[in-house]
Order: sequence, then structure tokens, then C-alpha cells
Amino acid sequence: MDSETLRTQEEEGAEHLFQRLQESSDDASIHFDIGVFLWEKGREGKEKAAEYFIQSAKLNPKNGLSFKYLGHYYANVSLDIPRAIKCYQRAVVLNPDDSESGETLCNLLDQCGNDSLEVVVCREASEMSPRAFWAFRRLGFLQVHKKKWCEAVQSLQHALRGYPTCANLWEALGLAYQRLGRFTAAIKSYGRAIELDDTMVFSLVESGNISLTLGSFSKVR
Repeated sequence: MDSETLRTQEEEGAEHLFQRLQESSDDASIHFDIGVFLWEKGREGKEKAAEYFIQSAKLNPKNGLSFKYLGHYYANVSLDIPRAIKCYQRAVVLNPDDSESGETLCNLLDQCGNDSLEVVVCREASEMSPRAFWAFRRLGFLQVHKKKWCEAVQSLQHALRGYPTCANLWEALGLAYQRLGRFTAAIKSYGRAIELDDTMVFSLVESGNISLTLGSFSKVR
């Protein structure tokens, strides 16, 4: 498809969207669709798109997608981080499975040094949906950081259902098992991390340390 044909189709699509808006100006989905169309046009389009996302959110405050795009706008265009955080929070409350909003929200909170709110956000999302795997993953890492080993094991195990090939998750789970004295489980987790990524130095070192420890125990016996 040549560029001229593509441009013609875009113009026809835009004309159709604005015609729908004239026919039904109180339809939140039309405002949202126009917002997405403008958003994809570049920075100038994003400025205008935000107006339509705001109107869409007003007409249908239960559409998490509108709040997600508003979060993108405030985070990346207008650089209003507090407002971006609020929009992403709203998006996650409406759809806890929205990993994009959840991960971006947690990154912003992490940058702001607000670990406590990050924990609250992840815990609430994980309680609302068993498929909010992003929340279990972030929560697991935070619990490892705070040395809450038992809680971390539960969160990381659940997260691995959604991210079974994430080497970092397996390594974190191995560390949690190790700190709990569950050495066999720790070696298996570290081993899985190494299988997925043979550059996981921490997993390699700790696996060796555990093997030496277990070997010393067996000699004593």
C-alpha cells in the first residue's frame, strides 16, 4: 500500500469519526476513538487527543483506557507526574489486569521514592484479580527487598504463572527460598533462572554456595 492510498484512508477514517461525533456527541466511545486517532498522529495530535480523552472519561468514567491514555499524556507530553500517577491509578482500579498502566504507575512511584504507595497499589490489584500478574511480580520484588521472605514466595510463585520465562523472578524466588532455609527449592529455582539466562551470576554463585553447605552437612552426618 503506497503512502498516498494510506493517507486517503486515514482522511476518510477521520471524516467518518467526526461525522459520528456530530451525530452523537455524548457517546464516550466516539470521543475515545477520535482521541486514539489523534494520538497516533504525533505530538501535536497528542495535545488535541487529550481533550477527547478527558471528555470520554467524563462521559464514561468506567473506561480505564481513557485514563491510561491520559496517564501517557501527563507522563510524557505535559510532564505532570502527579496527575499522571492519579490517572494510572484510576486505570488500574478499573482494570487491574492492565499491566501497561500498572507497570508505568509503579515505575513513576519508584522514581518518586514512594515505595509504600507502590506496595498498596500492587496489593490492591492482586486482591482484585488473580490475573494481575504484573502486580504479583512487583509485589514479590518489593517483598524480597524488604526481606519478607514468606510473603515474597507466595507473590513470586503467583507471578511466575504469568511470566514463566522471567529469569529474574526465578532468581528472586530462589533467594527467598534460600533465606527460609528451603535449600532444595532454592537450588531448583536458581537452576531454572540459569536455564533461562546463563548470565545470572548471582544464581550461579548462590547455587554453588548452597551445594557446598549441603555437602558439609552430609559429611557431618
